[in-house]
Amino acid sequence: MGKNNNYSYSDVDDKIQSYLQKIFDLEEPEQPHDLFFKWTLGRKPTMVNFLEIALPAEVIDHFKINSINRTNDSYVEEIMKETITDVVYEAELADGSEGNICILFEHKSTVKRRVILKVMKYLYNIYNDKYKNQTTTQVLPIIFYHGQENWTAPKKLSNILEGDIGSIEKFTPDFEYFFIHLKEIINYLEGKISPEGLSYFRILDAANAENEEAADEKFQKALDIFKDEEIWSSREFLERVVTVAIIYLAATSEYFNDKNTFKLAQDTLHEGSENLMTFVEEIMKEGEEKGIEKGLERGIERGIEKGKKKTLIETLLVFASDIFSLEDTETLENKLEEADIDTLENIRDNILSLDSINDVYDMLE
Repeated sequence: MGKNNNYSYSDVDDKIQSYLQKIFDLEEPEQPHDLFFKWTLGRKPTMVNFLEIALPAEVIDHFKINSINRTNDSYVEEIMKETITDVVYEAELADGSEGNICILFEHKSTVKRRVILKVMKYLYNIYNDKYKNQTTTQVLPIIFYHGQENWTAPKKLSNILEGDIGSIEKFTPDFEYFFIHLKEIINYLEGKISPEGLSYFRILDAANAENEEAADEKFQKALDIFKDEEIWSSREFLERVVTVAIIYLAATSEYFNDKNTFKLAQDTLHEGSENLMTFVEEIMKEGEEKGIEKGLERGIERGIEKGKKKTLIETLLVFASDIFSLEDTETLENKLEEADIDTLENIRDNILSLDSINDVYDMLE
């Protein structure tokens, strides 16, 4: 059983979203991670605080940092959404011009050298969208990585170009993204950021733990933040953050998708957590009625895998049709159905560099 950082619209996941929609009075269902971000790091004062800590002073001075406002925009292309999500902020520059600060969350645990090309395509999408009156906005791209591997991908476009640029340097585009690694910054944030901001990073760290022992240790650090009720602005706010944090963990990590996780949350909150535990009981009962062993654990796990595979296949069929002018996709679809998720992800990550549909079939062998 592997750790999984993706979501699907399985029966269990639909129920989770309906539950979150009800207790948070949402007009539309939202994914656990999106809602968790919104209630923690996504709050404007917390994000301003975080950026002031994480970014160099000269970068902060380039913006009127208190002017940031989150938008609903996204510039991640469909093929990249399995591994990257983005949060886009409008931010006024020190000289009064318009600007954007974009945080790209890299979810894939395996570091890929070509991420710089993804960022380049991402920047093009923003520049093109914001182009008006013969100018476009300035953009600060930030990659936030929470995997366990060390980040070895080049941070500048010029680092992946072959040979000596020499005399054509001025004709060659180049840029660099700002990089933040969760495991390098998390302990530094202690005492410097609000409790909701720190809880976001602690929970994210626990969700990406490399083994069960580390997951338990990291989860206990998150619970310590929740137990200290005096540092929170209100009891209601604390309860909401704990609720969405625990459900986020259950939906993303193999180490937290059983009843014990929710019981720990109940013990942390003491009073007022009956709704959360009632919801857990309903989910587990539903899983048992369907013959799914361990209810919540197996329901979420299987739903995630099934939904992820379906999404990958649909994405690959679209791109195969467009890139290789494939008219009859039935044979390819049957072969993709037989493949495992790792193989499908490998094809997705490399399809733009393949020469023909035969290369796809070769990767499926």
